[in-house]
Amino acid sequence: MRTSITYCCFVFSLIALCVRADTEIINFRLPLPPHTTTYPTPDSLVYTISPYETSTLNLTDSSPERWFALDMGNMKGSYKSWTLRASWPGSSPTKITLSPPLSPGYFTLHAAALSPRFPHHPPVLPYIPYMNHLTSFISSLLTIPPPKPKLSDDQFHTPLHLTLEPLLFGFLPYTALPAVGLIILFVTVAGMGVPYVIRGLEWAGNWAQAEDRRRGEGERERVKEE
Repeated sequence: MRTSITYCCFVFSLIALCVRADTEIINFRLPLPPHTTTYPTPDSLVYTISPYETSTLNLTDSSPERWFALDMGNMKGSYKSWTLRASWPGSSPTKITLSPPLSPGYFTLHAAALSPRFPHHPPVLPYIPYMNHLTSFISSLLTIPPPKPKLSDDQFHTPLHLTLEPLLFGFLPYTALPAVGLIILFVTVAGMGVPYVIRGLEWAGNWAQAEDRRRGEGERERVKEE
C-alpha cells in the first residue's frame, strides 16, 4: 500500500511538471439559477459553446472581454454537473475571470494584465585587468534580448482555450477519465509487480551473503593449511 501511494505521488509530480499552462475553472449545475440582468448589450458579439467543444480565442488589452452562451442541445438531461475550463500559456501572464453561467445560459470571460513586465539588464561582471575582451564576450553571452514586440505594463495578447465538459460523478472532468484510468492501471501493475521485485532483491542479497561466507571459509581453510 505504501509503495502504491509513493508511485501515485510520483506520477502526479510528473504530470505537474508537464503542465505549463494557467487554468481558470468554473463548475456549475443544471438547471441554471435565474437572473434578470445578466444579458449582453444589443451590440455585443455573443459566442456559443457546446458540450465537449473547445473554443480558441485571443484576448487583448483592446478587446479583453467575451460574451458566451451555452448551447447544451440534447445534453441538458444527460448530466447535472458541468465545468468550464479556460487555459492559456504561462508565458502570457494574464488574469482571467470567468463568471458563472446564469439562466438562460449567458456568461462572460474577462482578461486583464496580471503583472508588470520588468526590463532585463545584463549581469555586471567585475573588472579584470587585461581581460576586457573576455568580460565583454561573457556579458554578451549572458545578455538575454528582450521579447519582441515589446508590450507595456497594461498591454497583453493572450491566446486562450475554453472547454465545456460534464463532470462525471459530480467531480471528475470527462477529459480526465483516460489519465485517471492510466494512473489506476500503473498503480495496479506496480502493486502486483513490487512483491516479486522485493523477493528477487532478497534472494540476490541472500545469495551475495552466502558467497561471502563461502569465500571467508575458503580463506580460513587455506590459512590453516599454510
